[in-house]
Amino acid sequence: MNLFYLFSMLILPALMIGLGFLWRKNGPKQINGIYGYRTARSTSSPEAWNFAHVYSARLYLILGIVLLIPTLISIRHYWSADADTIAVLSIAVLTVQTIVFVLTIPITESALKKHFDKNGNRKEKQMPQTQENN
Repeated sequence: MNLFYLFSMLILPALMIGLGFLWRKNGPKQINGIYGYRTARSTSSPEAWNFAHVYSARLYLILGIVLLIPTLISIRHYWSADADTIAVLSIAVLTVQTIVFVLTIPITESALKKHFDKNGNRKEKQMPQTQENN
């Protein structure tokens, strides 16, 4: 197997796992325009910023491992295949990996929306209605 194909199929799961470990404890401390999970909702407050990094770190770690396992299996299975088969395999693997990586954005945004308003203020937990409150 060509080293380029090997590297290309392993880079995204490795990046996700690496960011997962890094951001779990040591995410970017301050909102910045260069590094980190930067969306309108995540940059709306320091608390939302920290939440987004811890949440996306967990997603990256879990999904990176989930992606790595079938990637390694497919590499092992097709190790001595012809160049055309390996090229098609690489495109298929990279497509699936990219889709999974991109899906982490709406998942993290949904969690941010659930816990923060659009201004970055943490939402209060709603107390269930009781007979006394009616």
